[in-house]
Amino acid sequence: MATCDVSARNMAETVELCQAARPGELLAVGYPTGALPAWIRVLDTRSVTLRGLGRFRRVQQLGLVADLELPSLTSVPHFDEQ
Repeated sequence: MATCDVSARNMAETVELCQAARPGELLAVGYPTGALPAWIRVLDTRSVTLRGLGRFRRVQQLGLVADLELPSLTSVPHFDEQ
């Protein structure tokens, strides 16, 4: 079925993008700016060759917006402390 092929291709793209990413890098393809959460932005784009899938141009390098304050993980009590 076509949907299975599309899903398999999307899975392959996802796996290969993870493999192609440099340490600390988050790669994505085709997200319009309005589709990203307010705390994520496109830092840059680059071309990436994905094994078995070919060359992808304008692969997005995603990152957090500047001056973002993330919540402290220590502010949430552990289940054994309640």
